[in-house]
Amino acid sequence: MVRAFLIRVGMDSVCGGFVSPIFRDDKRTHDSYVFLPIPNTGREGDTSSKELKRYSESRTNSNLPLTDFLPKDKLEVKKQPLSEPQKIPVHNDPEFATMTYGGNKQKKVIYNNVKDFSKGDYIVFYAAFFRLPDPDFRYNIYNLSQLQKLQKKNKEYHIIAFLELKYPPIYRSNYKDYIDEIGHNAHYLRGDFERHDDSFILKGTSNSGWTEQ
Repeated sequence: MVRAFLIRVGMDSVCGGFVSPIFRDDKRTHDSYVFLPIPNTGREGDTSSKELKRYSESRTNSNLPLTDFLPKDKLEVKKQPLSEPQKIPVHNDPEFATMTYGGNKQKKVIYNNVKDFSKGDYIVFYAAFFRLPDPDFRYNIYNLSQLQKLQKKNKEYHIIAFLELKYPPIYRSNYKDYIDEIGHNAHYLRGDFERHDDSFILKGTSNSGWTEQ
């Protein structure tokens, strides 16, 4: 029997301090929204990773500058401020260049549900969104506190992507057998497997990717 598990990803009130934008249109396509990946804070709150792109170096799933959709003053992670958002490394996860998603065993709700998953099972991703008042609306003219006021009680949730698993979860014990297939994943790039045994990576088949909204 094929199994599936739903995982929430992207910016939210806890990690980032705000949510991703969705445009007011009727196309309901992949370009109808901008998925904002969370800031990389690592296991110990580290934001100094040299292997990960900064927000200023990154573009969105709809090929817009990621910095267009960041507040101009700061991000927040668990209410702790991170200044100069454009310079912060991006935790781009899930990523669909090589179809992967990384997780942490300490997040029991996720790990306990997917640790026994195998080839052919599905991971489905959803995210929180704020519907933009007009197509040219951008976050980068607002402070975080202003964005939070705009988005308060104006959030919606959408399924955005999925992985059809190619393998069971990949761990520290066997990740070197899969480096060619997981080399774009944020957990691999920041060196999780070299530092501890708490991380795992899920690898999808070529059938994986963004959904039509």
